[in-house]
Amino acid sequence: MNHAFLIIAHNYPELLGEIVKILQAPNHYFFINIDKKNNDTPFKESVRGLSNVFFTEDKDRVSVNWGGWSQISTEIKLLKFARSKQNLDYYHLISGQDFPCQSNFSFDEFFIKHNGESFMFFDKEEEAMEWRKNKYPDRYRLYHFNDLFFINEIISKILRRVLSICVNTFLPKRKEIDNIAGGWNWFSWHRSVANYILDFLNRNPDYIRRFHYTSCCDELFFHTILNSHTDELRICRNDALRFIEWHPKRETKTLPLILNENEYDDIIRSKAFFCRKIKPVDSLELIQLLKRNVLNKGSS
Repeated sequence: MNHAFLIIAHNYPELLGEIVKILQAPNHYFFINIDKKNNDTPFKESVRGLSNVFFTEDKDRVSVNWGGWSQISTEIKLLKFARSKQNLDYYHLISGQDFPCQSNFSFDEFFIKHNGESFMFFDKEEEAMEWRKNKYPDRYRLYHFNDLFFINEIISKILRRVLSICVNTFLPKRKEIDNIAGGWNWFSWHRSVANYILDFLNRNPDYIRRFHYTSCCDELFFHTILNSHTDELRICRNDALRFIEWHPKRETKTLPLILNENEYDDIIRSKAFFCRKIKPVDSLELIQLLKRNVLNKGSS
């Protein structure tokens, strides 16, 4: 069974190298987009000599901006890139800050056992009912300019905000999207779901255009397409096989929580295959614990 890891990265080249080295296997393939604003040479150096690693290049490489259409565009490009290169059974979207939690043996065995099933996380229905009124609409009915970049990030944020206020003051809100649905961005899809998504997008270019100039709709775009088809496509709606801490037990300035050794036991108990977010310094001890766990389980 062949697996594609679709990786979106913009920093920490050494961490990317660690992730790819741990996941290396003859049936594992890596399709990576390095933010076009950054030099991709250190990232390529970090995986030099490793097999089945492919980077987006030239016009296919995307400059990814938080919350912008560029995030969704990158995911679509990576899906197409992977499908064009290799006969694949599963597609796993991760970032360059998602660290493996289990051995490759456990990973492969799980998907052999669950062949044909897909895994992602949809917002719980009680939350989704409320968020369809007061959270989702601001993301896609107002105009946002997250992908505009001017000189540096600080100036960009100011100008994006000013432009958004001006445009949304004079233009009416855009129409509602029927059956809007949301959840976590990260997924593990069987090829049946990947093919369904790409075929849908090929037939519905208006759907793609509708999400231009939106904000954080990477958490809505695919979920809305799949929301009414999870049974027929055998999608598990409440498990993305990722450990992400949105309700931390310790103080944090940002969400999701930047994980460290304090979360190790929770990560292992979760039986997730990836945990996020990881940072090289903040998460150093956790990374060492996870590497020992992965290597020990892989050799047993």
